[in-house]
Amino acid sequence: MSAETDCQSPPPNIDTSTLLRAAARAVDGLDLTVESAPRGSTLQSLTDDPAALASVVDLYHEYHLDTFGPDTRRDISALWLLQDIAWLHAIMVIGLIPSAGASLVPSTTAIGMHFPRDFAFSVEVNPGGIGVRRIDPARRYAEPRRALTSLLAPFVSAMAGHLHAGPRAAWACVTDMASSALSTAAQRACLQVTHELQEFSSCPATDADRLLHGLTMRSSPSGPIRRRHGCCLLYAIGGMDVCFSCPRLPDSPAS
Repeated sequence: MSAETDCQSPPPNIDTSTLLRAAARAVDGLDLTVESAPRGSTLQSLTDDPAALASVVDLYHEYHLDTFGPDTRRDISALWLLQDIAWLHAIMVIGLIPSAGASLVPSTTAIGMHFPRDFAFSVEVNPGGIGVRRIDPARRYAEPRRALTSLLAPFVSAMAGHLHAGPRAAWACVTDMASSALSTAAQRACLQVTHELQEFSSCPATDADRLLHGLTMRSSPSGPIRRRHGCCLLYAIGGMDVCFSCPRLPDSPAS
């Protein structure tokens, strides 16, 4: 789409299905279909069924072994599964705030997900299971952060046995995926990305908000980027290196 098209706001009084498609257009790599009966795995099924969750982690690991080679650890694959699911739900809860001032809050059975994610994440969404919340301009990201925490907390707990990391590292992963979704959505809404990230990162801390706070921008060959709160562990795979956004790198402040 052209920059002029990207800058346009959705028309008022649109239905949930249209909002879902707008959220999908706010990012890259999401193949979203609106259906009344999602066929893939739901957040609820993965949270409630340990065997189903272990099976999906195994699918990711097999895919990564084929992609990256035998050095790929299963816990790295599990972390990337957490990243994908956190990113998808952050798109719903946060991805429409920059352009439409709305937050979509899915139920834990509204989205059917197909694994493993390849070039695109294929999902089906039932609009009947999606809540739509208009955002208070004075507190744009505070309530969505709490909503994302509430939505993902049971799944984060269910993932604990598959990750070689504690709760803070898991929530750092969720925070980074939310920040990534927001960055792309803000850019496509022709807003100042750093300003949106600062608003998102500086919400007052509450017990109901497990996402991490604070923002550090650093320089990179392509320009200023956000330093991640947590590591994706790409460097731990043979032949791979650290990302420019890696928290393991010393800070190089953005100009």
